[in-house]
Amino acid sequence: MDGDGKSDLLIGAYGNDAGGPNAGKTYLILAKSLGSSKTIDLSLADYAFIGENENDLSGYSLSDAGDVDGDGKADILIGAFENSEGGYDAGKTYLILAKSLGSSKTIDLSLADYTFIGENKNDYSGYSLSSAGDVDGDGKADILIEAYGNDEGGSLAGKTYLILAKSLGSSKTIDLSLADYTFIGENADDYSGRSVSSAGDVDGDGKSDLLIGAHGNDEGGSYDQSGGSVSGAGDVDGDGRPDLLIGAYGNDEGGSLAGKTYLILAKSLGSSKTIDLSLADYAFIGENENDDSGHSVSSAGDVNGDGRPDLLIGAYGNDEGGSYAGKSYLIFSWCTNVIQNGGADQADTSWVSYGGNIGIEADGTSTGDRYFYLDVEGDYFYQDVTIPAGTTTYSLSAQMRCKDGTVSEGFPYARVELKDSSSKVVAYFQTAVSKATSWTLVEKSYTPSSTTAAKVVKARVWLKRSTAMGKNDKNEADFDDVTFKLNCK
Repeated sequence: MDGDGKSDLLIGAYGNDAGGPNAGKTYLILAKSLGSSKTIDLSLADYAFIGENENDLSGYSLSDAGDVDGDGKADILIGAFENSEGGYDAGKTYLILAKSLGSSKTIDLSLADYTFIGENKNDYSGYSLSSAGDVDGDGKADILIEAYGNDEGGSLAGKTYLILAKSLGSSKTIDLSLADYTFIGENADDYSGRSVSSAGDVDGDGKSDLLIGAHGNDEGGSYDQSGGSVSGAGDVDGDGRPDLLIGAYGNDEGGSLAGKTYLILAKSLGSSKTIDLSLADYAFIGENENDDSGHSVSSAGDVNGDGRPDLLIGAYGNDEGGSYAGKSYLIFSWCTNVIQNGGADQADTSWVSYGGNIGIEADGTSTGDRYFYLDVEGDYFYQDVTIPAGTTTYSLSAQMRCKDGTVSEGFPYARVELKDSSSKVVAYFQTAVSKATSWTLVEKSYTPSSTTAAKVVKARVWLKRSTAMGKNDKNEADFDDVTFKLNCK
C-alpha cells in the first residue's frame, strides 16, 4: 500500500470495542515496519480503522482490493456485515484508497473513500468480499461484495455484486442496488456468495473471471458444504492459466466433518458447464473427524521460490494443539504433480502401469471388490514427478495402506526412487505394507545437488516377492481399498 514493493498485512478484530461494543477494528501493518521483534502488539500497527457503530463487526471480512484507482498502489476492502444503515443487518463495505492514508494513524471508517450499503435488512452484505481483478479490461481492479442473506432468489438464496472501478465517481456512498452486475442465488437456502474470489484469467481472454460459492446448495447432496470457501489458486501447473480452489468443510471422507479441498486445473475445464467435484484434478482430505479442513482456502503465493504459487488450507477444528486449536497446511505447488490422495483406481489416469499383468476392477469401496492386483514380480503402478531446480530440501514421504485384502507371496511395497538426468536410479526408499487401516509411512529428505537441474522422482506401488520366483510362479495381491500417496514438504 505504500509503494515500497513489499506486501503489507491486514488483521481484523471484529469484536473490538473502540467504536462501541463489537464495532470492530482493522489493523494495517506495513512490511517496512517489521523489525527484529517477532512479537508485535497490534496497538503498534501503522494504521487502525475503527468501526462506526456498535455490533457492526467491522473487520470480520477483509481483502486486498487491488489497484482500484490506478495509482499503482493497492487499496483495501473492509466488511461490516451487521451494519444496519440500509436496514437491520443489511451490511456495509468500506473501500479505503492507499493514497488517502496520511499522518493520522487511527481512522474512523466513516471517513472511507467509498462505502457500499446493503439493499435490505438481514442481507449481511460484506460478509465476504474480494478484489474481482480487472474484469472489464480497463487496467483497474474491480470489486466483489456478497450478501448471502439476500432473498431475491428465494429465502437466503444469496446475492453477489460486481462493482466496476470505472463506475466509482463523486458519490462516496453507494447503494448496492446500483452495482454494475448482480448474481442471484438459484434456490432458497443456497447462501450464494458466502465466499467469493477473483479466479484470475481462467479462459485466457485477458480479463479476470469470478468464483462465487453457494455452500447451501443441495444439487449434489446436503452436507459437504462445498463452496464454503473458494479462491483463485494461481497458476499451479505452469500452463499460463490460473487454477481454482474449492473447500468443502463438511465432507466426511476422512472422518465425520474432516473436510476436503478440491483443486481444479484450468486446462481441465471443457465443454461441460456442470462439473461434479469428484472429477477435480486433485483433492486434499482432512486428517481427522471434526477438523473442518477447507473451511478457508487460499493461494499462498510462491513461498518456496520455484516460480509457481503454493496453496494454503485451514482446518480450524483440528485438535493437535488443543481442543479446536486449529491447523493450517501449506502445500507446495509441485506436489500437485503427484497423487495427493487416492491411488490406482479407474478414474485416475495419471498412473502408468509397467508390465502386462496388472488389473483394475470395481470401485474399491465395498468388501469383496477387487481394487487392483499385480501378479508378476516387477510389475507396478508408477508416476514420475519432477522436483524443481534449486537447493531446497524436500521431505518426500511415500504412504500406502491396504484394507480387507488377501495376499499370496508377499505384500506390496510403497517405494520412491530418485533418478538423475539420465533416468538412472541413484537412490530409493521403500517399505512393505501389511493389511491395516492406517497409513504405512516411509520418509526421506532430499536436497537437489544442482541449482540449475531439476530432479525426477518415481512413485511406485510395487509388489515384491520375499522368496525366489520360479518361471511359472505368480505373485498376486488382491485387495479392497489400496491407496497410495506421495507428499513433499
